[in-house]
Amino acid sequence: MKFQNAAVSYNPKALKALKGLASKDYADVIAVKDGKILMIQRSLTDDFEGGKYAFPGGKIEEGEEPIDSARREFNEETGLTATNISFLEAIKNTDGTTSYYYSASVEGELNPSAREVEVIDFYDLEQIKTLPIIMDSLARYEDLILKSETMSDEVSAIKKTLNALLARVTGSSKNMTLPLEGDGE
Repeated sequence: MKFQNAAVSYNPKALKALKGLASKDYADVIAVKDGKILMIQRSLTDDFEGGKYAFPGGKIEEGEEPIDSARREFNEETGLTATNISFLEAIKNTDGTTSYYYSASVEGELNPSAREVEVIDFYDLEQIKTLPIIMDSLARYEDLILKSETMSDEVSAIKKTLNALLARVTGSSKNMTLPLEGDGE
């Protein structure tokens, strides 16, 4: 069998358009305040499951790290700042995309995006079980909430241990707190 060399050419505009069709990954934040989870109801006019409830988050932009996307999307949708943000897990979706989930505390005042958010509020798990969850993923949400609560408890225990160690090392009997800053990653 004889093969011939063939020149292959491509149209850069067509290639760029195809890249735009590629699936994007997502980053969501499970924000806990006073034992409740922040949920948003997507805009009723949203072209993807409008009116359904979800954790605040969204698409990861090209060149953006998932944690940076989580922070940005969270702030854009809620007006709040995600603090003490910690990676929970990444889940491969049936469409081939990946969803990255983070646990966080919150600072600031709610100021939701009128374009993206219909309703925003903090809910306990029993209330969340009654909401229409995006992509019928209530079981996934329950699992992530429980992991987030467990992580929060573990972080609290670590902080208490570190503060006790600090008090012992410094010889202080005063109630001291160790300022722990950073992303928890």
